[in-house]
Amino acid sequence: MVLRFALGRFSPGWQRDLGQHDREELVTAARAFVSARFALWERATHYQVLCLGPGAEAEQVKENYRLLMALLHPDRADQRSEWPASGAQRVNEAYAVLSEKPRRKGNTTMG
Repeated sequence: MVLRFALGRFSPGWQRDLGQHDREELVTAARAFVSARFALWERATHYQVLCLGPGAEAEQVKENYRLLMALLHPDRADQRSEWPASGAQRVNEAYAVLSEKPRRKGNTTMG
């Protein structure tokens, strides 16, 4: 859910119940959380890069990959983006490993 918030994607209920200012604050907080805790942490594992736990299903790997790429990819991110150019590369590498069962089993760290 934090990735959806970072992208400003809210369910109709959240959209209705939160004012514009509160939604903007939630987006800012979610982006800071993702930046500090997951994708941009230097020693993050592949799971951490994709904001997942080790037991994540293939569908969740794919969904988080897509959400992160929408957030980080230089062609899709807004011009004032706080994400470094290497962020999309790290997400691609993590997805390449975690989306293939043989590679996923023994390789969860960033190389």
